[in-house]
Amino acid sequence: MRLTEEREFDRPGASTLERLVLYTEEYHSDPAPWFIWLHIYNPHGPYQPTEESAAFVEVAEPTFVDAMIYQDHPAQNRAPEFSVGDILQLIRPDTRRKAKHSILGRKRSGVPSRDPIPGAKRYLGEVRDTDILVQQAFELLELRQRPLVWAIVGDHGESLTEHNEFLSHQHHLFDPNLEVPALLSGQLPCPDEQLSTLGIVNSLLQRADVGVSDIPVLPGHDGHSAPVLGAVLGLEHGKGRRVAKVALYQGDWKLIFSAGDPAQDWFEYYDLAHDPLEAHPLSAEDIPPDVLSSLHAQAETWGDRLRKRRDDKISDETLKALEALGYVE
Repeated sequence: MRLTEEREFDRPGASTLERLVLYTEEYHSDPAPWFIWLHIYNPHGPYQPTEESAAFVEVAEPTFVDAMIYQDHPAQNRAPEFSVGDILQLIRPDTRRKAKHSILGRKRSGVPSRDPIPGAKRYLGEVRDTDILVQQAFELLELRQRPLVWAIVGDHGESLTEHNEFLSHQHHLFDPNLEVPALLSGQLPCPDEQLSTLGIVNSLLQRADVGVSDIPVLPGHDGHSAPVLGAVLGLEHGKGRRVAKVALYQGDWKLIFSAGDPAQDWFEYYDLAHDPLEAHPLSAEDIPPDVLSSLHAQAETWGDRLRKRRDDKISDETLKALEALGYVE
């Protein structure tokens, strides 16, 4: 995506870190609290890792979910023609599916392996580069000797082969696109349940003694869970109107539904405990009645909210930025 130097919204992470250096130098003597939102653009296409990271991952043997298991999956016909990307993400602290979604296999005798998915190793290389950038950012802030309240969170996941979405996160609301890393400062135990990034902002404000609004905080901070959901917006071809897909979770049950044209509504259900790869959608009859009722009540609320904004006009400036990012063609 880094096509020109003028595109400030997709600059490499190293350039963003340089701006952090300038900021901390400029305000070093200012006693007022700092608020820093550092968006490291990497890893992101076209994946250009440093030579060091490229060499480091060369001996990796990426493993992938067999895309053929999704050959007859209904999602193949439901990718929005133009996608605007994910707006809410999901944190799943459990590890029961790490192996199935892993792209970094075991090293075998140090022999370089063939990359079966073009770009996968470059993606791995940028992941390593990003890890280094985060470390450098922390070291820089610690030099300023200020008390810190912080969070590190991914803004989206990445499908590698799942549901035939290759090295992308634009079209679907399956877990590879929604699961993100998340670290928060403090001594609270890691919650057992799924979490939404909706609660992170107020959790940080609470830890900084700033106060909170009516937005939920993360479990462990106030004793109850925030709603767990994700959404992807799309643009109807040539109209600039919003359509949407929404994902809702209740325990291991998951609902994905449309919130676009009411005449074309559809619902997909998954049992993540028995189908972690989301390869086998269920019917409503397969879902426990109490879970089904709860999911549909939430779906009605969020569907109404998104449909009301369906005809909101998207500015030419916004469309131009989305086109430059690759979300609109």
